[in-house]
Amino acid sequence: MKGRWQAQEAIPGFQESCRVMEEGPEGHIWVTHFYRGLFRLTLGPELQRIEAVKRFGKQDGLPSDLSVNVHKIAGKLVFVSEQGIFQFDKEKESFIPHAFLDSLFEDDPARWLWEGPQGDIWFATQSSFGYLQVKKEGLRYTWEKVLLNRLHSLLVEGFEQVFAYDEQPVLIATESGFIHYNPSFSANKPFPAPLQLAIREVYDPLGDSLLFGGNLFPTSDTNMS
Repeated sequence: MKGRWQAQEAIPGFQESCRVMEEGPEGHIWVTHFYRGLFRLTLGPELQRIEAVKRFGKQDGLPSDLSVNVHKIAGKLVFVSEQGIFQFDKEKESFIPHAFLDSLFEDDPARWLWEGPQGDIWFATQSSFGYLQVKKEGLRYTWEKVLLNRLHSLLVEGFEQVFAYDEQPVLIATESGFIHYNPSFSANKPFPAPLQLAIREVYDPLGDSLLFGGNLFPTSDTNMS
């Protein structure tokens, strides 16, 4: 209203703190809070009231009643816990391990997932951060793990966030602001032009003596021994 957000009304029927939310295939709203648990909300036809609330936990196949997050990968809900990744079996009303995603993080379980616009799966674990880059090889799809571990210590633990404002460039939220990252650029790719350097000094690492002290611009016929 007049360029400002204004709360219209609270939807009755659920009073818990809501941190992460995803809509399920049947219109249910799945809500997770790291310290309060996992809930499934059923809204009324006019979306004016929550008609049913069910809480899920250890008795439903999850490893714990707490410490569970919900994400949407490839259009399907996945539930990330400290002991693995799960999917929901609606026929049994319980959770089962997600064999494929679990296999990608066998030694270091994921604590956060996010799917980018190109189908890449961004992740954060206890010791690593990066994304799984999807590649099509004929009729098969393979995944290459791209690690950005230098950024791991900068993330806001428990509140990891990556935002794609275009098909490729993304913004990564850190403790000190945003980091701009373009996945199309790789340190393994050659630079578009040869890198020109001016060599001013060369030291002997053992004797700490100066071997060269001047200005040397490398050329095709430059030789140093």
